[in-house]
Amino acid sequence: MILIRKSIFFTLLLTLSGCMTFSTIEEGIDPLVGGFVDKLIDRIGYPTTEQNIAGKRLLIWSTSNTVKRPRHQQTNITGNVGATPFYGTATTYGSESVQGKCKITVEVDEKNTIKRWFGEGNMFGCQVYANRFST
Repeated sequence: MILIRKSIFFTLLLTLSGCMTFSTIEEGIDPLVGGFVDKLIDRIGYPTTEQNIAGKRLLIWSTSNTVKRPRHQQTNITGNVGATPFYGTATTYGSESVQGKCKITVEVDEKNTIKRWFGEGNMFGCQVYANRFST
């Protein structure tokens, strides 16, 4: 029973931390739009790459990693012992590898002013950037 509670707790924690991860990044970058990109670089570090596409200058921060997260699986069991049927459940616990990824793209003008930004990824990859905004 304690293991089931721990599994539910970790699943809930991961779900809630995902929401917090993305809102933390949004709350960190949104106020910087219209300002110099240097302030963003001071918070999350230098971009991974820079691209010029259709006359737009894009700064890109990206990360990719593999993390282990807790996992449980419940299986229903039915059968007979002699003529008596039985029913039950079995729960197995372990971990699984999850691919974490995050990409933050920021468009800047010729004066290095942030025009707009967008992000994509999951909490396992984006947590590293969210942590830099929450310190």
